[in-house]
Amino acid sequence: DKIKPGIIEPLEKSTGGVMGYDFFVLIDRSPRRYFEGLLEKKTPELPLSAEENFRRVFLWYPIQLVDSSDYSFSGAPVFIPLLMGTIQKNRRSKDKSKAKVVRIIHGGVEEHRRSYSYAILAELSGYISDSSGWLLFYDCCDDRGSTSDLFEKVESLLGRYTENDFVEITSIRIEKETLLEFAGDIRRKNDL
Repeated sequence: DKIKPGIIEPLEKSTGGVMGYDFFVLIDRSPRRYFEGLLEKKTPELPLSAEENFRRVFLWYPIQLVDSSDYSFSGAPVFIPLLMGTIQKNRRSKDKSKAKVVRIIHGGVEEHRRSYSYAILAELSGYISDSSGWLLFYDCCDDRGSTSDLFEKVESLLGRYTENDFVEITSIRIEKETLLEFAGDIRRKNDL
């Protein structure tokens, strides 16, 4: 009631124009009443699909798959020095960022019955570009059997680096076939 005669009409009179906001100014009650629905209701959060969650975990960066599943090559002996080098590089840099690692658990909830894949973000960015991407060591080791010693080495190293706040680890559980499907889809989309 006071805005239109006190502010709007004097402005219109001095400028010779019409402000055109009559439908906002002619509010006969509290303006809050007109906006209550917008102010009180929250937008529902939609759950992410498995693929969307996978892409979120990997920060939408490209993924290079290193397949260790044929048992003639295990990704752990490559992952370990890559992790160590990434941490040394980060410690010497100005921003002292943490190395980003994704631990991917395949199989059930039963301990000593799972396989693991590990991914590390290889970061390289400039002022106007970002060439970062993930190296994903697929089916790297198991928590049982012939590759369990590699699993223990990787986890021991990750544990020490986590204690010293040098690494940020995200763990996800996903079946091997689904991981290959999602990683392949991302690789194909990045090639376009």
